[in-house]
Amino acid sequence: MIITKQIIQGKGIDYTLRSAELQDAKALSALRVQIDGETDHMDRVYGEA
Repeated sequence: MIITKQIIQGKGIDYTLRSAELQDAKALSALRVQIDGETDHMDRVYGEA
Protein backbone atom coordinates (compact mmCIF):
# COMPACT_ATOMS: atom_id res chain seq x y z
CA MET A 1 0.00 0.00 0.00
CA ILE A 2 1.34 3.44 -0.91
CA ILE A 3 0.59 6.20 1.58
CA THR A 4 0.71 9.84 0.53
CA LYS A 5 2.97 11.66 3.00
CA GLN A 6 0.93 13.53 5.62
CA ILE A 7 1.81 15.55 8.71
CA ILE A 8 -0.62 15.11 11.60
CA GLN A 9 -0.42 17.36 14.65
CA GLY A 10 -1.54 16.29 18.08
CA LYS A 11 -0.78 17.37 21.63
CA GLY A 12 2.26 19.41 20.60
CA ILE A 13 3.83 16.62 18.53
CA ASP A 14 3.99 16.38 14.73
CA TYR A 15 3.55 12.86 13.33
CA THR A 16 4.60 12.02 9.77
CA LEU A 17 2.66 9.30 7.99
CA ARG A 18 4.31 7.88 4.86
CA SER A 19 5.09 4.63 3.14
CA ALA A 20 7.99 2.61 4.54
CA GLU A 21 11.31 2.71 2.70
CA LEU A 22 14.36 0.43 2.69
CA GLN A 23 16.31 2.67 5.08
CA ASP A 24 13.42 2.42 7.57
CA ALA A 25 13.88 -1.36 7.76
CA LYS A 26 17.63 -0.94 8.29
CA ALA A 27 17.08 1.66 11.04
CA LEU A 28 14.45 -0.51 12.77
CA SER A 29 16.76 -3.51 12.69
CA ALA A 30 19.61 -1.48 14.22
CA LEU A 31 17.28 -0.17 16.94
CA ARG A 32 16.09 -3.69 17.79
CA VAL A 33 19.70 -4.89 18.09
CA GLN A 34 20.48 -1.96 20.43
CA ILE A 35 17.40 -2.57 22.60
CA ASP A 36 18.12 -6.31 22.65
CA GLY A 37 21.53 -5.58 24.16
CA GLU A 38 20.09 -3.30 26.85
CA THR A 39 17.37 -5.46 28.41
CA ASP A 40 16.75 -9.04 29.43
CA HIS A 41 12.99 -8.59 29.04
CA MET A 42 12.72 -8.92 25.27
CA ASP A 43 11.12 -11.98 23.71
CA ARG A 44 14.09 -12.74 21.45
CA VAL A 45 17.50 -14.30 21.90
CA TYR A 46 20.40 -11.80 21.82
CA GLY A 47 21.30 -10.92 18.24
CA GLU A 48 17.98 -12.12 16.84
CA ALA A 49 16.76 -8.84 15.37
